[in-house]
Amino acid sequence: MDEQENYLMLARRIAAILKDGIDLGPDMAHFIDSTFNHPTLKDLQAILDDESNCERDSLEELIVFPDESVQMTLEDFITQNPLTPEDQGRAVDALLALVPVLPVRLWDRVGRLNMILSHHAAEQLILRLNIGCRLTPELLQAVEQLEDEKDRRRCRVRLRNARCEFSPERIDFIRRVLSRRGTLSDDLFIILDFVLGLFDEFEAHGDIYAALMKKKRFYLRSLQKAAQFEEHIRHNNMETLMLQGVRAPLCSREDTLVKMGLIDRISMTVFGKTEFYGQPAVSMRIGPSNGNGAIDEMIKRLF
Repeated sequence: MDEQENYLMLARRIAAILKDGIDLGPDMAHFIDSTFNHPTLKDLQAILDDESNCERDSLEELIVFPDESVQMTLEDFITQNPLTPEDQGRAVDALLALVPVLPVRLWDRVGRLNMILSHHAAEQLILRLNIGCRLTPELLQAVEQLEDEKDRRRCRVRLRNARCEFSPERIDFIRRVLSRRGTLSDDLFIILDFVLGLFDEFEAHGDIYAALMKKKRFYLRSLQKAAQFEEHIRHNNMETLMLQGVRAPLCSREDTLVKMGLIDRISMTVFGKTEFYGQPAVSMRIGPSNGNGAIDEMIKRLF
C-alpha cells in the first residue's frame, strides 16, 4: 500500500469502529459519576456542547479513550503499515471528516449523548493508539513464538502501550518469558504487565535478574515495616503513634505478597533460580493464602 494512503486507511478503520457509536460500560460510567458528581445525560450533554467549559476536554478524552479491544482490532494494520508523525496529523483531519458526530451511550442511562467530535478528541484518540511506537523486528519475532493469534495481537498491544526503551537485554528477557508460555499458563499477561511496569524502575541495560532480586528485597522490607507497625498499634493508640511520628505503612500486605510471588515465579521460569537474602532458593509461590506465619518467617530469614 502507498504510505501516503496509510493515514486515510487508518481513519477509515477507526470510523468503522465508531460508526455505531460508543458504549461506555459500568467501570467507565462509575468513573464519570465519581469525576462529575453523578451527572445526568443532560448535564453531560451541556458539558460537551460548551466549548468554554473547562471539563469538556477531560470528558471527551474519557469517552474516546481506546480500550484494548479497539487497539487489538487495529493492531495488525498498524504493525503492517507504520505511520509517520505527519501521518498521525493527517489521520486526525480525515477522521473528523468521516465522523462529524459520535453517539455515546452509558450502560445505566436511557438515551444517548451526541458528541461533536472535536479536533482535540480525535487527536487524543489517535495518540493513545501509540502508533508512533514501532516494535523492533526482534520484539516482533519474540511475539511470534506465541501460538495463538489473539495472544500475539494482545502482546503487541501491551508492548506498544509500554512505551519504554526496549534494550537488547529487555528484548532477550521478553523473548524468554514468551517462549515459556506453556509454563506460565493463563498468567502470561499478568506477568508481562508486571515486568513492563518494573522496566520503568530498572536500568535499561542493567542485569534484570539482579534488579528483580533488589525489588524483592524492597518488598520484604516493606513487609517488615508493616509488621513493626502492627506491633506498635497493639500497644499504643493511633493518636500516640502519630505524636511519636510513627506513620502507617502504605503497602498492602496481600498485594506485596502477590508481587513477591510473581518475582519468584518469573525468576524461576526465566533464570532457573531465585534468591532469599542473597542465597539461592527454590521457587516460592507466595500469595495471600500463606497467612501471617509465612510473612514472619520471611522477615526472620531476611533480617
